[in-house]
Amino acid sequence: MIIKAMKKQHFRIHQKCGTEIPKSVKEGLALDASTGTTLWTDATRKEMKNVGVAFEILPERARMPVRHTHIQCHLVFNVKHGSL
Repeated sequence: MIIKAMKKQHFRIHQKCGTEIPKSVKEGLALDASTGTTLWTDATRKEMKNVGVAFEILPERARMPVRHTHIQCHLVFNVKHGSL
């Protein structure tokens, strides 16, 4: 029962510490455009740079190497207290 309530609450959060939190990269880019900042764009680039060493990102329409598996991933956006 508690976990169910927590899951519902998680999906209702749109702001944290007075900052709007995007649910996708596309929404983050739109927030940056509307506010005239690059905060979410910078955060996305930094995260992809940090985790990029674990992945081999292929160009569009490239053939997947033998014994490799295609995986989809997503980013979870959040705001830390005191991170400005």
